[in-house]
Amino acid sequence: MSFGGFVHCSCVRDGLAPACPRGTVQLQDSGAWELVGSEPSGVRAYLAWLHTACPHPHMVLVSVGLHEDSQVALRRLLDELGSSRFPALMALLPIREEHLPASSCGPLVDELVMVAREVGLAPGARLVDVDAGSTIASYVHRARGRLGRDPCTGHVLGFDWRGVFVRDGAGNELFRAMEVVQSVVERPPNEAALYELGDVDSGASIRTRVPLVRPGERRSIHRTEPPATMPSHLRVDVVENDPTSSGWEYGVPPLLMLVRAAVSSGNAILFG
Repeated sequence: MSFGGFVHCSCVRDGLAPACPRGTVQLQDSGAWELVGSEPSGVRAYLAWLHTACPHPHMVLVSVGLHEDSQVALRRLLDELGSSRFPALMALLPIREEHLPASSCGPLVDELVMVAREVGLAPGARLVDVDAGSTIASYVHRARGRLGRDPCTGHVLGFDWRGVFVRDGAGNELFRAMEVVQSVVERPPNEAALYELGDVDSGASIRTRVPLVRPGERRSIHRTEPPATMPSHLRVDVVENDPTSSGWEYGVPPLLMLVRAAVSSGNAILFG
C-alpha cells in the first residue's frame, strides 16, 4: 500500500510571499494551511494564491511517496542493526500518525543518516553465468538475495556478496560458495528432477529440488527435466558501491528528505 508525505514551506512566515488577497491564512500545528475570516467566494482566490505566491507550488517544500512494504523492510533492518540504536525510528514505524511535528524530526535525521551509512557499507553482488558471460540476477536487499525455496525441505537458495547460499527453514546456513557448478543428479525415469550444487573451491556439495535460474523462470519440483536455460557454472561477483545499497529498498531517502525539510522549515510533516 502506498501513501504520501509532504512538508509546507516557510515562505509566508519568512516574509517571502505576499499576503493572501482574501481572508487570513494560518499554518496549523498539524502542518496544514487553514483559511480564516473569508467568505466562501474567497476560496478560489485563496487556492490561486496558494499555488502562485512563492516558488513552491501549493507552498509544498517537499512531497514524496511512501510504501508500507518499505517500512516493514526498514523495521526489520533496524532489528538487524540493533533496534536500541534507533529509538526515534522504532517509535515512528510503521507510520500511523496523520502528522509529525518538526520538533520530533531532529533525532530522526540523525538515525536515518546512520542507517544510510550502514546500508551503504554493504557491497552489492551479481550472480553470473560463467559460460554465457551474462548476469543471472543482481542482489536485492529487500529480498536478502533469495532466489528460490525448495518446498520439499524448506531450504532457501540465494546469494549475496559472500557467495551462493542454501539455508534451512530456521535460517541456518547449509552451503556457501563464491563459485558453484550446478548439475542434474541421475534419477529413475519419470521422477522429479534433482539438482546438485558444488563448491568449485572446496568440493562441498548439496542437493535440492529447485535449481538456480533467472528470477521469474519456472522451477517446479514436479518437472522431470531441468529448465533449458539452467546454467551449469555460476559465480558471484562483488559490486562495490552498488546503487541498490543506497537504502531505497527501505524507504530511507524519501523519509530523510521529509524530516530534513521539517527541521529546516519548522513545519510538520503531513501523511496521507
